[in-house]
Amino acid sequence: MPGIFGLIDRNHRQVPEKIPMGMGNSMKHDELYIHNWMILDSCALGIVELESSYNKNSLVCVKDGSLACVLRGNVYNKKELSEKFGIENTSSHLNDAQFILDLYGKKGLDFVKYLNGLFNVTIYDTEADQLLVANDRYGFYPLFYLLDANMFIFASEVKAVLRASGKPPVMN
Repeated sequence: MPGIFGLIDRNHRQVPEKIPMGMGNSMKHDELYIHNWMILDSCALGIVELESSYNKNSLVCVKDGSLACVLRGNVYNKKELSEKFGIENTSSHLNDAQFILDLYGKKGLDFVKYLNGLFNVTIYDTEADQLLVANDRYGFYPLFYLLDANMFIFASEVKAVLRASGKPPVMN
């Protein structure tokens, strides 16, 4: 199933490549899906998509590596917000993930209040050492997470969270 995944090590340790690779593989249900991911210091972000609809712009990072964004879904009011907040270039080559980074740059954490659409979005800000994970106001796409003393792990499928945690599931 298409979706996003990621984690941040709360002790600022480098994330081993096998963790995001394993998370992505656990969400790929057959050969029709591909996954793409990146590691920035103590954070890993990724997305799983159908190969036929692969959008290499749903996982973006600014040139200096200070901001990264992964997006599943769409922002419907991009043109309106671009005009309202002076974000240039609303043509089709400014993808939704890049637009979200630009809006985050203008509005900070409040950017999500302005978005209209169906999405899961994650922004990692290396300068502020913040990881923001947000869902649209309707919760259209599922999002699961685990927070413990060492890691914050999230994904669109619970099995990816369990895979990254290395802990067996426990009934409560």
